[in-house]
Order: sequence, then C-alpha cells, then structure tokens
Amino acid sequence: MPMFDWFYDEVRQVGTDFTDAEQVKRYDSNMGDRSGEIQKLIDVLKLDSSQTVLEIGTGTGSIATGLAAVCEHVYAIDVSKAMLDYAAAKARRHEVGNITFAEGGFLSYRHSGKPITRIISHFALHHLPDFWKSVAIQRMYDQLENGGILYIHDVVFSFPVHSFETSIDTWIESIARSGSSFDAAELCAHIRDEFSTYGWILEGMLRSSGFHLASAEYNGNTYATYLCMKRE
Repeated sequence: MPMFDWFYDEVRQVGTDFTDAEQVKRYDSNMGDRSGEIQKLIDVLKLDSSQTVLEIGTGTGSIATGLAAVCEHVYAIDVSKAMLDYAAAKARRHEVGNITFAEGGFLSYRHSGKPITRIISHFALHHLPDFWKSVAIQRMYDQLENGGILYIHDVVFSFPVHSFETSIDTWIESIARSGSSFDAAELCAHIRDEFSTYGWILEGMLRSSGFHLASAEYNGNTYATYLCMKRE
C-alpha cells in the first residue's frame, strides 16, 4: 500500500510513551499475571498446533509467549521497538522459539509468512481514530484465511451519550478504588488523548468489512470483546 502525505502516522506516541524503556517496564508490571487471559484465548479461539496467530500490538509479549506454547507459530507485531525488544527478551527467557517479532501496526504491517488463521488485538485498536480503525479492520479481514477468526478486546463505550460525563467519572473512580496500578491521571489521558469509541460504531465497522460478528460482549459500559469470523 503506498503511503501518502495524508496517511496516518501510527508510530507516533499518544498517551504513554512506549518508546521509553522505563515506561515499557512499568507497563509490563502494571499488566500483572495474564495467564487467565491466555487460557481464555486458547479456549475461545480453539487454538492448537495447526493455528498461526497474528497478535497486533503485542506490547511486552506476555500473550504471544503464552500462546506460542500451543500454536504452530505466532507473529507478534508492535509499532514500538522498545516494546518488541522487551517482548523478545521475555520469549528468550521462556525458551520460546516459534514467535516472529516485527515492527508494524494495523496499517503498516505487511504479512509474508505462513497463512494467518487467527488475529488477536488487546487494548490496541483504540490508538487509531475511527476512520483508521475502519481501514485497520478491513486490512485484518484481508489478511485472514477463509474461516479465520478475529478477537478484539479493548476500551469500548456502551453508556448513553447523554450520560458520558458521569459514566466516565464513575469508571475512573471505580478503577482508582479497585487498587489498579493504572492511576486516575493515566485514565484521564486515555479519554482525552486516545480514541476509544462506541460499541455500535465498532460493530458497524466489523460488519461492513465482511466479518460475521459471532459475539459482542460489553462489560461495565467501558470494555468490550468481539469474536468475528471470516466466512469460508
């Protein structure tokens, strides 16, 4: 795909600066134990040694490393080299060799490896404005093999528009009370500077790209999980 002057720069950092190695290390610490998420993905996506997974926005590589134990191969991409360096070191510590790490994102990655049967995105799609989310979803559809599955989990809103102020305040306060390692200032920055959107918008994007939306689960008005299939 040619790049034009108007093309979105997905490498630019919005919110936390993930080009900073110290910020990357702190982020990894904040994410904590992800074994539950990994097992859920294995179960929901029916992962086995015949599956090839593309994880977009691999971050510090916890999910990629966990899934590699059951998959044929994992392609783990991120726009941050500092993230990839950290993730690759984690994979080496766990003696995992069937992961290919590569710089790239939703818009810039060009796959040239084994056919992709599963695509996973955790807390990454919100980095793109809505127009570019739509482009990204279409690109994911095109990269998947027929019969493949897309899994997205992210900050997605389902509260009524007229209550957005109280809904967001309530969300931030509840996270602060929960003892989460993400503080109120970080959550405020997410709302102010990043691009989380409404579920009905994302559902429309997924369907218009050609995906069959097998399930859409909304949790607490601020999170969503989508399971999408590319028909045979």
